[in-house]
Amino acid sequence: MILDGAATGTGDGSRGARYNSAVRYLAGEGRGSMVIIVSEDGRIDLLPIHKRRVSRGRVARSVERLVAAAQEQEEYEAFARLDRVVGSLEFYLSAEQCQLVNDAREAVEHRRWTEERLRR
Repeated sequence: MILDGAATGTGDGSRGARYNSAVRYLAGEGRGSMVIIVSEDGRIDLLPIHKRRVSRGRVARSVERLVAAAQEQEEYEAFARLDRVVGSLEFYLSAEQCQLVNDAREAVEHRRWTEERLRR
C-alpha cells in the first residue's frame, strides 16, 4: 500500500515513491506510527528510526566519570574524550544529569580560562 501525506519537503531524493510517501505520512497524519517499507528491489526499511537502547547504568557511569574528571582537574584532553562519550548519550540524559554535565563543562571551561586564558 502506498500511503500519502501532505508535501513536507522531507524525504530522500535518491529513494523511491514508497519510501518518500512513508516519510510524508509520518510527518503528517501518521505521526506516532511505525511504517514498514518493502521496496521493489527487496530492501526493507522501518520508520521512524529509533535510537539504540542504552542502559541507565552506562549513562550514569559516563556522567559520573565526566563529573569526577572535572573535579579532579584531569588533563583537558582526557576530559574532552569523556565529554564526547557523554555527548553521544545526550538523548538518554535526565534533567538532573544534564545539569551535572553542564556544571562540569562550565567548571572545566572556567579553569581553562583562569589557567590559560583559553576558551573552547
